[in-house]
Amino acid sequence: KIAGEKKEGTLAISDEEMQTLASMLYYINESMPVRIETRRTNNPLLAAAWGAIETRDMLLNFYVQLQRLATGQISTENVMGPLGIVNAGTSFAKRGTDYLFWFLAMISANLAVVNFLPIPIVDGGHFMFLIMEKIKGKPVSPMAQNVAHIVGLLLILGVFVFATYQDVVRMFL
Repeated sequence: KIAGEKKEGTLAISDEEMQTLASMLYYINESMPVRIETRRTNNPLLAAAWGAIETRDMLLNFYVQLQRLATGQISTENVMGPLGIVNAGTSFAKRGTDYLFWFLAMISANLAVVNFLPIPIVDGGHFMFLIMEKIKGKPVSPMAQNVAHIVGLLLILGVFVFATYQDVVRMFL
């Protein structure tokens, strides 16, 4: 192969081979040290751009993780509730204020994402009711909204209890 030369082609993979590839698990060698590269600049606009890009990437990753949780591609054991968040926050705080501020910013951004999900009791649910009102030309009945809010509240409380249970199991068992 000549340096810089690219070859393109098509690889035929059967459905069985595709399922075998999809079922493979990949592990990261945890004995490798984590590479931390501090970025510094005197330009506040560049620093803000870096922050915006990292926040965007984290939010997109959060949506991907939600989708993977919903489809069963990742285990629900990875869900972290309030106890896990406090535990993780403590770990970040021990590493320094930079890490703690980064962690708090990511928690805040992730809560904004959850707030905009189309769950009736949060802002995303209210937005869905407004869209439905625009389409129908009249608001959704108060009774239907109340039922939807109760279902949304039960969903959020259920996730909260499940995540807290996972935290307790991880911390004490």
